[in-house]
Amino acid sequence: MITDKQLAHFLVYVYVCIAKSDFHLVDEEVSMIVSKLKKHEKYKHLDTESILQEALAEHASHTEDEMFRHISHYTQKICHTEADKQLLITDLEDIVEADGVVKDLEMTMYRRIKQILA
Repeated sequence: MITDKQLAHFLVYVYVCIAKSDFHLVDEEVSMIVSKLKKHEKYKHLDTESILQEALAEHASHTEDEMFRHISHYTQKICHTEADKQLLITDLEDIVEADGVVKDLEMTMYRRIKQILA
């Protein structure tokens, strides 16, 4: 069984993947990631900063292929319904747009993750 912390970590990891796809993580993206996590009642008791730091470290340790395998593996365990997938896709769209500029690398990553979720 997946714990709330593991689920939160997965979500933040995916958010970080999209936010860092252009090799920069700006304050607006960090704020959006934190707000996306905190909007869920079941995550409010968790240490958001710690989860973000863990997700950043994990992301930094993965190659691109490992990152996509990781997302695919956990998507199968976590996103059970179309509604779950759509919520994650909507969150990713918000993060891509957080800094006001949608870059080609971000759109490429968004499309790739969306394909994994399909």
